[in-house]
Amino acid sequence: MRNESEIRAKLEERDIFLSENIGQHVLVDKAAISTFVGQIEYGANVLEIGPGPGNLTEGMAERAKKVVAVEIDQRFKPLLDDVQISHPNVEVIYKNAISLNFGNIVKAGFLRCDWQVASNLPFYTSEPFMQKLIDIPIESAVLIIGGQLARRMQIDNPADPEFTRLSLFTQTFFEPNLISRLGRDLFYPQPKTDAAIVVLNPRKKREIESNPGQAILKNLFLTERRNPTVLKVIKDSNKSGGNHSLMSKPESHRYDRRQSRRELRQMARNLQYGYGESEKQRDTGNGEVDKLNLPGELLNKPFSRFDNQDIRTLAKALMVRYGQF
Repeated sequence: MRNESEIRAKLEERDIFLSENIGQHVLVDKAAISTFVGQIEYGANVLEIGPGPGNLTEGMAERAKKVVAVEIDQRFKPLLDDVQISHPNVEVIYKNAISLNFGNIVKAGFLRCDWQVASNLPFYTSEPFMQKLIDIPIESAVLIIGGQLARRMQIDNPADPEFTRLSLFTQTFFEPNLISRLGRDLFYPQPKTDAAIVVLNPRKKREIESNPGQAILKNLFLTERRNPTVLKVIKDSNKSGGNHSLMSKPESHRYDRRQSRRELRQMARNLQYGYGESEKQRDTGNGEVDKLNLPGELLNKPFSRFDNQDIRTLAKALMVRYGQF
């Protein structure tokens, strides 16, 4: 059953015309809305990104202790004001969610209840948005995303030609669950592609760190903005037991300086006493790196510059060496 006419009437009454060019697609099917809202735990706090006219917000507010909704488009304010009047547990912040610090919201005042993230974002912003989720303590994220994106998130076999950076990122940090597929006709206006409801359950830190392959992947993703080589990240991960990326920035810098001094001292001793090393040992300096059998051009390249073929090669090597990630 659709409530498209009801939503269209509300929007037109306030001269709000949705733009397909910027990915504004409102879910209007009541059964699909009920499925989405049903993923919210009773009594949880919800951080909703992009509430739009508030048709999902209302349903979530009836289940949640509190809903903090972040909306960039001020045109929706009259409709969201109505939602707040009927649901006092809804708070609306008018800002750009991508530039917002989610952690400050989650940690501000509601720590006794679990937090969930919920969003029907424009499909093209889904990937950068998901990267923000790894930094905040949440129980789960309930998302409406493009159907192709949802399919790639589910792929856990690096031999699959559709296994991409997104697949590796999702499998490293989350357990993705496909809840429902959504036809494009369930939205107003209709998007160009079908969609899906997915729930991302964050992997626990202990679970990631218990698998050296997953710990390496986590460090690669968390350090890629600094552009270290893959070789350096793998060696640092092995030396620190996978915890190097979890240090504060000053601690990380101190650790790097100590490691550099140790390596320089060792090189000086080797030169002084004529210790011999094989060419391969000089290249990597780490037996664990050698066991991955990765090509030298990948080891000496920053992870941020990996294409999807590089991603598949790396993922296969880690899986062979350390098992399923």
